[in-house]
Amino acid sequence: MLSSRYLNKICLITGGTKGIGLATAHRFLNEQGTVIICSSREESVKTALNSFEKSIAKERVHAVKCDVTQKKERLQLLDLINRQYGRLDVLVLNHGVISHIGKQMEITESKFDEMINVNLKSCFFMI
Repeated sequence: MLSSRYLNKICLITGGTKGIGLATAHRFLNEQGTVIICSSREESVKTALNSFEKSIAKERVHAVKCDVTQKKERLQLLDLINRQYGRLDVLVLNHGVISHIGKQMEITESKFDEMINVNLKSCFFMI
């Protein structure tokens, strides 16, 4: 028997098109939630949406291209959710990057800024 833990819940998963984010989206859908997934890459959004094709509840899945590091795109996503659903019940901030692998003192300022913008700043502003 399927759980209905997320019945009538609107769930947004940033970085929800691959790996843990996509698995979380499938789980929320299986537990009766309405799921919105987003990624900064259009091809990832399309591929992820296709993974729900065989689901009987695919009408409760929405995939959106959104670069959460960009204020305008964040606001557009949140406005879309507000107009379509009027609320957001669950927010999973799953997006993230590893911009540098190597010695800490060898990271460039631009790579550091990228990590801070994606992994910290965009999470703060999504909340």
